[in-house]
Amino acid sequence: MAEKEFPEIKEKNQGKFTAWAKKNGFKDACSAASAVMKSKKKYSSNVVKMANYAKNFGCSTAKSPAKRSTDPPQIQAKIKKFIKQNMANMTDKELMKKVRSMSDNKTEYNWNTKTGQVESHQVKKSPAKQTDKKIKKMEEKTKRIGIRQGERTRRVEARNKK
Repeated sequence: MAEKEFPEIKEKNQGKFTAWAKKNGFKDACSAASAVMKSKKKYSSNVVKMANYAKNFGCSTAKSPAKRSTDPPQIQAKIKKFIKQNMANMTDKELMKKVRSMSDNKTEYNWNTKTGQVESHQVKKSPAKQTDKKIKKMEEKTKRIGIRQGERTRRVEARNKK
């Protein structure tokens, strides 16, 4: 899947929304965009348009500060260099152990031993946790169904004894 191109902003408009956000007490442009989009009637149409743009293009892409990896760029560069130098010499398990000790564990590093490329991105929530919840739900449902079927079976057996 190709990454979407970040739409160009006219030079005269660059930084306008961020400056507005800082002036109005917001932590960053993304938090300001969320607040503006939740209550559009409080703000002028220009601010709403800028917030919409920020939310759709700035806050939803990997280039956004809110979406960036949490390891600082210097550490990422150091880890990537380490991986490139050692991917042929160490096993994946050993390499991962060393990378985890160097990283904040909120940034994931992937490498391709054939091409030598290394990439980093923010760790996503594990689908396994979601699956565990679904499994528990299904087990509970199965227990309830089993109990109902067991009751039904006992009732049928009781009728047959009469």
